[in-house]
Amino acid sequence: MLGSLPLDDVSAELARFLVVRATGYVEQTFESCLQHFAEEKSHPAVARHVVGGLFHGKNPKSDTLIMRLRSFDEVWATSFGDYLADDDNRAQRELDYMVDRRNRIAHGGSESVNMRKALDLADIAVEIGERLITLLDPH
Repeated sequence: MLGSLPLDDVSAELARFLVVRATGYVEQTFESCLQHFAEEKSHPAVARHVVGGLFHGKNPKSDTLIMRLRSFDEVWATSFGDYLADDDNRAQRELDYMVDRRNRIAHGGSESVNMRKALDLADIAVEIGERLITLLDPH
């Protein structure tokens, strides 16, 4: 199927796919960090309860992540919020843009993202993931 598409169309589809995957990476990393923290630091029954509430496809918008972090630890929420606010809210703007575009793509919208923007969003997804891994490290 892709072989019959012009190169520009293939590039556009790959850019859209990258946005979906980058957003999924942030979501999966966040949930996995919470899971590992709960399993490492909690009684097994508490960990099972926490893990039971994870991995249900909640959008990783900045305000959602901060709210969910706050339910575990105010320091985590503040630290992550400060990170998102650095550099004139760059990470927050990019994360929220990424989630918005992913939602439009996933729900059949014709949202296009050029390859350069998709690559930039993938970079910020990795940066956010690294921040979450460091913040929620159970050790």
